[in-house]
Amino acid sequence: MPSSEHISTHPDSFRVEWIGDPKNFSSRLVTAKAYKTGDVLAALEGLTPGPKAYSSVQISEDEHVELNSDLLYMNHSCNPTAVVDLKKRAIVANKDLAPGAEITFFYPSTEWDMAQPFDCWCGSEKVTYKDIFLHSPVLC
Repeated sequence: MPSSEHISTHPDSFRVEWIGDPKNFSSRLVTAKAYKTGDVLAALEGLTPGPKAYSSVQISEDEHVELNSDLLYMNHSCNPTAVVDLKKRAIVANKDLAPGAEITFFYPSTEWDMAQPFDCWCGSEKVTYKDIFLHSPVLC
């Protein structure tokens, strides 16, 4: 969906940007304002239980939820700018973020078994493996 057709769920907090062909997972979520480390970027509200999918977040050993918001556009990074805090039910800034900073999280932090494993090309110096899937704890 081109950004001109996208309706933001959090327009004062962040925006979705499309970098290439929207059909090829070429989007990213960026901040619309500055955040400090520890700030809540978004509460995890209105989550819909669903099956394991590329678009879901695992919240327990056998439960997945759909984010139903712009948060779906957070990309993976081995050096993330945010964390998914399941206890707080929130997305929390992992570092200070200027307006326009990309919001990323470490995908395996919420997945025991990924629906769509992928090769990590995040470019972080912390990448220590290529295939990301979590059947056992894996750290970058």
